[in-house]
Amino acid sequence: MDASSLPCPQCGAPLEITNRYAKIVVCQYCGAHSALETGNAKILGQFPKLADVPTYLFTGAEGTIQGKKFRAAGRMRYQHKSGFWDEWFLLMEDGSPAWLTEDEGEFSHFEGRKIKSEIPEPDSIKVGTKITINELVISVMEKGEAAVAGAEGELGFWTAPGSRIRYYEGVAAGKLAALEVSDDEIELFTGDEVMRKEIVITNRPQG
Repeated sequence: MDASSLPCPQCGAPLEITNRYAKIVVCQYCGAHSALETGNAKILGQFPKLADVPTYLFTGAEGTIQGKKFRAAGRMRYQHKSGFWDEWFLLMEDGSPAWLTEDEGEFSHFEGRKIKSEIPEPDSIKVGTKITINELVISVMEKGEAAVAGAEGELGFWTAPGSRIRYYEGVAAGKLAALEVSDDEIELFTGDEVMRKEIVITNRPQG
């Protein structure tokens, strides 16, 4: 079956899958959260509809970030003790995946990195210390826990509704660095802050 025409395993509606890096797709009709496995969709749970809050982006948005073309395939919202942030799953012009975090109107553009070395035991990572992953020396500036509060579209993360992550943020070699640890996987990202004016949407609906 062609990936672009997979039926939702809960309601049967078509699941539009446009990003070959997508691991999860959320049905726009019933909210079912399905894992993509060898040409099939396996239901994992159901996301609540994301609360409508002001945001510059939207799922399906196309445009440029610092002059590089992108399409926003989906987003996931993480809730933590003092608020939430959104992670937008992007497909860049060259076909590579990327992520744009949006937190209280501030944006950061990240790319994923394969973890090729051992990582420290997460419980041992402290704010103010340095850790080395893939020969990157990361100065840890923040750590915390968050839960998946909702999602839409296609996602590049193996995670189920309500699941929790531990996150560690800092800087490495002049770049932002982030480590996300869940029961399913460990992800390493590096990137840069992005000014709102550096994000241009070219297909914004009229009216």
